[in-house]
Order: sequence, then structure tokens, then C-alpha cells
Amino acid sequence: MPLPDLNPPAASAEAPESTPPPYACSHCHDCGYNNFPPADVCPKCWSESTTLQDLSREGILYSFSTLVGRDSSQFVGYVDLPDKIRVFGLLTTTDRPDCGTPVSFVEARPVGNGPCFVFDVSPTQEA
Repeated sequence: MPLPDLNPPAASAEAPESTPPPYACSHCHDCGYNNFPPADVCPKCWSESTTLQDLSREGILYSFSTLVGRDSSQFVGYVDLPDKIRVFGLLTTTDRPDCGTPVSFVEARPVGNGPCFVFDVSPTQEA
């Protein structure tokens, strides 16, 4: 079975202004909790004092899985961000990654009902 196409044609209509940016979280000014995906109310303390905050562009690969197709394979994984948020995304590597490897946010691709986050896997640094 072929892997899904993660590069759909670009949408012609722009997203409504009320749509939050795809790579952001809501930050609660009362308790300091960061929530992803963003919400108008903090799920921890129920405060309405929240604002959108861009997520960190650097993170650490927490875990990963291999999607194997007939002719190719791709890697997906969970990334821990310094914002105390864990996100799931596609990894841009053809080599098996290692958990604990630094990754960098590349882009958010529109796929299905939400964005597909793409992370670049940094080469292992030799000490």
C-alpha cells in the first residue's frame, strides 16, 4: 500500500483571520500552563486570560515510528518542546533517527483535518 501524499495542492482560499496559526499554543497568564492545540480557556485553571504564543522551533525527539511502503519508508515521531508541549510530526530523514536527537521545526503542511508538522532531524554531534 503506498504512503499517503503529504504534499497536497495548495488551497486557493486563505484561512479565516480567527484561525490560530498552526504552530502555536495558548499560554495562560494566571497559572503559566501552555496548551496545545490553542484554546480560549485554560484547561488547567479555567482562566480566560490566555494568549497565543509561538511554539519553540527546536525540540528533542521523544519517540518515533517507521511508516514502511512498498518502495519507500518515512519516519514520524513525537517531539518534546521546551514549552512543555509534545507534538507529533513527520521527520525529514532517510536514516533511522535516535530518540533524544535534536530536531528543528521546518513547516506545517495542511493535511486532512489539521496541520502536519515537519521536523528536520539534526545530525548527531560528535563530542
